[in-house]
Amino acid sequence: MRNTWAQKIYDEVMNASSLTDVENIFNGTKFISKTEMGAILGEMIGGYNMNITDKLKIALKSKKYKENMDCVSENDEPIIICLLKSFFNNVRNGNIPNKTMLKAFIFDKTISYNWDVTNKQNETPFHVIINNANILNDLDFDHFFSEEIIGKINPLNKNECGKNIIQLFKEQNLIKNKNRKKKILNCFHNVVKSQTITIKSDCYKCCETEEL
Repeated sequence: MRNTWAQKIYDEVMNASSLTDVENIFNGTKFISKTEMGAILGEMIGGYNMNITDKLKIALKSKKYKENMDCVSENDEPIIICLLKSFFNNVRNGNIPNKTMLKAFIFDKTISYNWDVTNKQNETPFHVIINNANILNDLDFDHFFSEEIIGKINPLNKNECGKNIIQLFKEQNLIKNKNRKKKILNCFHNVVKSQTITIKSDCYKCCETEEL
């Protein structure tokens, strides 16, 4: 970890003998800046294992995190993108316990995340999901393409290659299952429809008449 103060706090968290000590670190008077909070969370998520589940939960529900929800890891990854990438890495590695707990963090309604974010590659959380959708099992697929998640995205945001998630989905075409493809396209359609503003052709008539 590049930030020495963040490293010191991270070591204190990892070596804490009780969860009360961890609570005191993240909810007490110890100074933790936005940069340091991001570095600590990024390290915890990137090196996640089941033994730190309770500590990570405390950190993500803490006062320090709520004050710095727009923090990023030392690799400039927003926290929700850190969680998503760690989740998919564990799916690929076949680490079911880690994957299950990380998914629980992502969908935990008692933890707030800023979904309207991008990383240094200009990827949104949904670019990450689309890039990895082909490795999801049926249950996880339904969760990641649910109204709960879909409602948090802007389908027009583009990554560094200039691709929005619809273009990315069409170009990759990694998903062979027709029902899954249909579900994703329906999700895109519903999001675009909900974000479309309809303007009546005669909406300016009254204004023009009044001015005259």
